[in-house]
Amino acid sequence: MKKTIGYSKTGKVHIGDNVFVGWGSIILPNTIIGNRVVVGAGTVVAKNIPDNSVVVGNPCHIICTYDEYVEKTRGLMERFPVIDLLPDEIIKDENSKQKPEDEQKNAEAKLQKVHDKYIAKIEELLAEKDKEIMTV
Repeated sequence: MKKTIGYSKTGKVHIGDNVFVGWGSIILPNTIIGNRVVVGAGTVVAKNIPDNSVVVGNPCHIICTYDEYVEKTRGLMERFPVIDLLPDEIIKDENSKQKPEDEQKNAEAKLQKVHDKYIAKIEELLAEKDKEIMTV
């Protein structure tokens, strides 16, 4: 822009305490973001934001208070907890909780499933052979 019109606009930006600015947000010059504010990803901040707000959009607008957002997020976390382990760690964690008797039962159950599939396949093949014999 500076090359086109010969100058650029600069200004101070003040960001308060306990503020989260989402990825890709743009904060224009001469704006003040209050304390306890969440700026959603991709939001364009072109005006001052009051304390205790959650803002989104282009241009930004307030969708709720910070306290409402925190309560809603806590409720969601209780209903749908975040698992912060890698898949290998989850498997190891689950395996460490199992007792030897449980491991034996799990192995037997897996073996029974394989056996049942094998028997079902044999019965299916025999039924096809019976149809071939009857049609000849």
